[in-house]
Amino acid sequence: TDKESTKPVLYSIEFDKEANRGETINFKLNTFNPPVVFGIEEDTPRIVCFFKDTAAGPELQDMIGAKGRFVKSIQVGKYSNPNNVRVVLELVPNLNYDLQQVFFKEDNMFMIIINTSGEKTAGQGS
Repeated sequence: TDKESTKPVLYSIEFDKEANRGETINFKLNTFNPPVVFGIEEDTPRIVCFFKDTAAGPELQDMIGAKGRFVKSIQVGKYSNPNNVRVVLELVPNLNYDLQQVFFKEDNMFMIIINTSGEKTAGQGS
């Protein structure tokens, strides 16, 4: 069926810490399928990107050691029945993060741009 051929697949995740507007994470897909993105504020701040109904491509790594200024690591969880891919970006703690999400529809590429507005100030209610 036609539906089969366009089932979302996440092929690759690329981390670029040299991007001039922050650190970028590029998700390459085969179709327009933006993930659900949410943050987890804990001792180690994390960003979770949940790709629903999405299969993992054969080249997709389970773990990407980012070692960036903001992004420490990228962990990829692959689930089947139903197909889902859960990507967790582990961030460096104690920074105020500024997050942008962009989807390039022509390229079927989803990008997260992570920047910081400096250190968190404790107890100043800012």
